[in-house]
Amino acid sequence: MVVSGFLSGALGFFLATPLFTAKIQAQSFNSQSSGWACLVNTVRSGHPFKGGSILVARGALFSAGFSFGYDGTKTQLRVRGIKESPMVHALASVVAAFLATSVAAPFDSILTRYQASRAMRASSSSSSSSSPLVCARTMYREGGFRVFFKGWSLFFSRVAPLFLIQLPLYEQTRRLLGMDFMR
Repeated sequence: MVVSGFLSGALGFFLATPLFTAKIQAQSFNSQSSGWACLVNTVRSGHPFKGGSILVARGALFSAGFSFGYDGTKTQLRVRGIKESPMVHALASVVAAFLATSVAAPFDSILTRYQASRAMRASSSSSSSSSPLVCARTMYREGGFRVFFKGWSLFFSRVAPLFLIQLPLYEQTRRLLGMDFMR
């Protein structure tokens, strides 16, 4: 389950890199461009996947944390004799949100700082470029280890309600369609 989540997250987020970059550029301070114009500029730059390594790490770890948290919790509860139910799905959803956000948060912080600084450099027409690793070192030097979890509570607060609604609803829909809970 962890490998499956990791690989699917890595591929999905790699393919989405130009979209994430364009979104950051569109939301940056001095941008007057639409999101679509930013996407076109990102693709035309010749480097639409620049910064993709950090996004892939974020996505892969988020998906792996989600898969391990959700399926792992259900499996451990089943091993302990607890029957699968909407309450089990709700608990597994919260555990999945906690693990997914916890393992992805450092990379989320680095990605945000890296892409925002690239967007600011692009709007100021400076040609300096830095790597995600240099960005991470700078962040650590400026704020210590805690800087990588800045915004974690908001990240979790955004993901947990989504998982709490989506995952139990998904399981109940499967059950209503006669597919029952997977074993």
